[in-house]
Formats: sequence, structure tokens, C-alpha cells
Amino acid sequence: MPPKASSSASKTVTKNSLDQLEIKLQSDVDWLTNQLVPKLKASTAKKAPYTFVNNSVNALGSKLSMQEAEAMQKTLKDMLTKRKKAEQEAEKKRLQEEEKKKKEELPEQEIPDDEFFKQYM
Repeated sequence: MPPKASSSASKTVTKNSLDQLEIKLQSDVDWLTNQLVPKLKASTAKKAPYTFVNNSVNALGSKLSMQEAEAMQKTLKDMLTKRKKAEQEAEKKRLQEEEKKKKEELPEQEIPDDEFFKQYM
């Protein structure tokens, strides 16, 4: 008797893990955040973090209370202020370094300006 041919076809099961996700506790929200943030940071999609946050806020905007919306606005304003300050500090540091390089590149004067112009007065 010849051996039977294996006719077990491979079966693919697709599961949407978000369908099974239940968010009942704050720890569930924290877990979800910890899972999503690294993936958004590492994403190569154009403006992925912005798009995600923007779409989330737009979809959930009607569910937020006035206090929650104000708290979110305050958080965004604080974040923007910190970012602007950091950019200003970086620009200031860059300008100082450029000025320092320029001073190093210029040859030192043999005669100070006031002594040089004394002879012409």
C-alpha cells in the first residue's frame, strides 16, 4: 500500500488584536500608550505621530469634557513653550560658536585701534 499524500492545507488565521482589546482600567490605557508610542517614534511614515494624535483628538473630541480639553490645551501650550525655548537656546549657542570661530580666524592686530588713529589726529 502506498503512503497517503499529506493533504493538510495550511490554514491562515487572521486576528485583529484590537477587536479583543478591552480598556477598562487606567493601567490598560497606560499599557496601550507604552505599546504605541515607540512604534510611532520609529515609524517611517510621513508625520505619523502628528497624524495619529490629530486623528485621535478629532475622533474623541466630542467625548472630552471641557476640563479635559482645557487640560490638553495647557499641556500642548507648555510643550510648545519648552520647544521654542530649546530652539532659541540652540540658536543662541550656534551664534556664539560662529562668533568664536570668526574671532579665532581673524589675525590679531599689531597696534590697537586707538593708537593707530592717534597718529592721524
